[in-house]
Amino acid sequence: MVVPQRRIFTPRLSFKLTLPYVALAMVLALATIYIVAQGQANKVTADFSRQIADARVRVSDSVVQTEREQIDKARTLARLSGLAQSLRVGNLTTLEALLEPFAISQRIERIVLLRSDGRPAIGVLSQGSGIEEFDVDPLIADA
Repeated sequence: MVVPQRRIFTPRLSFKLTLPYVALAMVLALATIYIVAQGQANKVTADFSRQIADARVRVSDSVVQTEREQIDKARTLARLSGLAQSLRVGNLTTLEALLEPFAISQRIERIVLLRSDGRPAIGVLSQGSGIEEFDVDPLIADA
């Protein structure tokens, strides 16, 4: 007598019908997750790049603004009456007396005046309501 062999795994009809749909749903879900994640990554990258560009513009604007303020203060300082004559003569007491109110009122931390040959004449530090003289590096004009 011959006994028919039974298969170990015989899928039911409902399993055969739902398996392709489950596989399709998984593929679609993974594709959707990939597309959403890619879109979010692109958005974050674009936002980060825009923030870096904005920061670069702000920093360069800040540098330009600081340079303009320094140029304006240097022009005003150059027009102080008696400053050029005192610098030419080398009268440090008069130079210090001329620089003190300007440095305090304009809140300038440091002023260095150079002679026409490039050597430093005087350097003053503004500290609140007064100034004090400091030693200036003689090679400052070469820097």
